Amino acid sequence: MKVTELLNLDEIKLIRNAGLFEIRDICYNSRTVEKNDVFVAVNGFKTDGHHYISDALKKGASAVILENEAYIPHKEDVWIFSTEDARKALAAVSSLFYGNPAEKMFSIGVTGTNGKTSVTTYLYDYYFNFKGMTTGLTGTIKNIISGAEYPAKNTTLESKDLQALFFKMKKARVKYLICEVSSHALALKRIYGVQFDMALFTNLTRDHLDFHKSMERYYRSKKILFTQNLKRNGLAVINIDDPYGQRLIKSVHNAYSVSMMMPKANFYIDQIQYSINETTFSLTVQGETKLPIVTRLLGKFNVINVLLLFAALYLNGEKAEDIVKFIGTLTPVKGRFQNIKTQNNIHIIIDYAHTPDALENILKATRAFRRGKLITVFGAGGDRDRGKRPLMGEAASRYSDYVIVTNDNPRSEDPQKIADDVIKGIRTAHTVILDRKDAIINALDRARPEDWVILAGKGHEDYQIIGDKKIHFSDEETVVNYLRSRNLL
Repeated sequence: MKVTELLNLDEIKLIRNAGLFEIRDICYNSRTVEKNDVFVAVNGFKTDGHHYISDALKKGASAVILENEAYIPHKEDVWIFSTEDARKALAAVSSLFYGNPAEKMFSIGVTGTNGKTSVTTYLYDYYFNFKGMTTGLTGTIKNIISGAEYPAKNTTLESKDLQALFFKMKKARVKYLICEVSSHALALKRIYGVQFDMALFTNLTRDHLDFHKSMERYYRSKKILFTQNLKRNGLAVINIDDPYGQRLIKSVHNAYSVSMMMPKANFYIDQIQYSINETTFSLTVQGETKLPIVTRLLGKFNVINVLLLFAALYLNGEKAEDIVKFIGTLTPVKGRFQNIKTQNNIHIIIDYAHTPDALENILKATRAFRRGKLITVFGAGGDRDRGKRPLMGEAASRYSDYVIVTNDNPRSEDPQKIADDVIKGIRTAHTVILDRKDAIINALDRARPEDWVILAGKGHEDYQIIGDKKIHFSDEETVVNYLRSRNLL
């Protein structure tokens, strides 16, 4: 792409031109810059990209996009563009550079506090594994292009990296694009300019208030997907059992509702029966067709996930009988109510629940069919919303017989102080074991046949962040090693 093509963008304004050149790449990190690159100076949380403009120029950058014109370099043979929002500019320039690749695919974006990973994974599995269509997935656990996996750094990549991934998908002739869309991505314009064919809303509960500062701002970030990133003829599927979903549906065009509580919803579920092996219910479609559904997924939260999945596929023209058949094959996503079976009939659940609502949901689901005691192991992340810690302790206390408070990702905070915040909400028998491996082993040693051990907070993650170090750690590996050493697997 020639540098002059940038002149077509509304998000940037030319300050100074220079010699013509073919753009090699778009960079927001000066360390990756090479000759004929465009460097976008983004003011981040820890560093300001404006401070690295000179580094980018030394490495060969031929154009710079900046917000603060006080940092315009004296070097004359460099194109300079100004912008009111460097994050918007990065997204717009990256999309143009890669040829707006998302436009070539049918795209579905899923947002909400909980359930995003499960819903997006099942949508991907339906199109790729069940229907045999070329499909791409971007999400928390991994990014996938028709079976080829790429590691995920964030729930939603930075805009430049996201557009590069979309470009790979386009080259692989991907037909369906499934995106897990975080509130950070929406607030930080990582998907600015991407127009989805369909958008799904799971729920909104307390999380990320260290970033958003209030639930209202958190909600407004989520709302962006539906008001700015949904095509004019695009469809929205919204869970109206959630109070924020009830607000959202009033301001979205072409919106369809799903509910377990309101019979007038477009997709309504009743006659729910939970057991230790399966969940059954009746699904009413558009107030007319009633369908019996059987799934191996457990818990009320998974019923809503299945309902959103069905609605999205059905509205996109898939046959009801195919969707019902597929739902019957579903198993939990890694780290999402993942059940590890043992020889001594102790039930072990690994789940990513790291918010008060998510923790309460998995514990309520477990109590619905457990026979023995419920032992819960969890912690809270450091350098994150401190206010949710006692609320998580309260949720664990309400539904557990015994609670073990441990480390999650303490980051730069004192782990003991995090634990102290958590136990302020606990009113049942508990202990604090900061070493997560020791905490898990203690819980497994305590458990007896028919007991349930819930390991919450880490889910699929295979690391812990302690101080400024990222160390390898996996709840699943710890459990498997414990069980194997005792011939219980």
